[in-house]
Amino acid sequence: MTELSREPPADSRKIQAVANALVQFGEDADAQRVAEAVKVQTGIDLDPGEVTAIRAALRERARGPPGPDQPPPENARRRSAEAEGPSPVSG
Repeated sequence: MTELSREPPADSRKIQAVANALVQFGEDADAQRVAEAVKVQTGIDLDPGEVTAIRAALRERARGPPGPDQPPPENARRRSAEAEGPSPVSG
């Protein structure tokens, strides 16, 4: 059996580091400045192109709610018939 690493995958560490730097410097900060901040703060060496790609992916993810093929959140509640009130009687 192999021991599982407790360290997050490299890609998620890069994404989190860029997200943190964007919070610090603003979402439109220069990619070179963000890359330098990531290097100083985390030791992760990124080129400005990677920063630009990660920023674009973060923006895409934040753009809107999930599509209709996504399941509702676990804490979402369905309305019960009692909560909606009496149904209209046809007649």
